[in-house]
Amino acid sequence: MAENLARFFCAEAARARGDSLAGTAPHGRVWVLIEHPGGWPPNGFEGAGLEPAVADRVFA
Repeated sequence: MAENLARFFCAEAARARGDSLAGTAPHGRVWVLIEHPGGWPPNGFEGAGLEPAVADRVFA
């Protein structure tokens, strides 16, 4: 079954959408990993269905 799956590369998908391939992540002293099932909306936390307390802690 796995042999039939197409290879997916984020950079290729971004290029197809016309996204800038230059890095857009800001410099940070620390990074926070949040596991979230499914895709993230383009605007980050809005519409992702996360608890407000989670976003409050991330942006504190």
